[in-house]
Amino acid sequence: MHIARRKVIKALGLLAGVSIAGALPATLSGRSAATAFEKSKILGKKGRTQAILVGAGFRGKCYGKYALRHPEDFSIIALADADAKSNADLAAKLQLSNTHRFKHWETVFGHPKFADVVMVTLGGDVTDICSAALRAGYDVWVDHPASMISAKVDALNALARKQGRQLLQVYGFPEQLCFMEHRCKCVEAEIA
Repeated sequence: MHIARRKVIKALGLLAGVSIAGALPATLSGRSAATAFEKSKILGKKGRTQAILVGAGFRGKCYGKYALRHPEDFSIIALADADAKSNADLAAKLQLSNTHRFKHWETVFGHPKFADVVMVTLGGDVTDICSAALRAGYDVWVDHPASMISAKVDALNALARKQGRQLLQVYGFPEQLCFMEHRCKCVEAEIA
């Protein structure tokens, strides 16, 4: 029992993504970016990355707070959320103009590319949002698995490779339990 508990703790540690405080997205290996070199792989070499935030709920607000506290890392320059109050509240905190506030994510991709990355913090299956962002030429950060269906995740990964874009998915605590079983069944070298 003691060994199994240790394996569970190790698996949770390896799969940990963003802390509730709103740190940078973790890579698929579960490590958070720490060094300047690792940050440059996620944030881009030019320093401050411009992001479009899709979702103004709790997680979106966490990223907003982080962006305001760390403007040297990235800034959120546009917001898409159907909830008018959440959209207005977060847009006011981020000082976004009305031209950079969208009621629906589809509207964002009707415009020419104007940011570096799309950050998706909405719940549920967000494969449509991610695939639209990748096709529009954006790198994509997803605050949770884009889908719980492995075939959809595989298709998104293939699309990201085809488009030459980054697709980073953060595995938070509720999703860790789902993926922990898969991790325990795999040989250690099979998972990065």
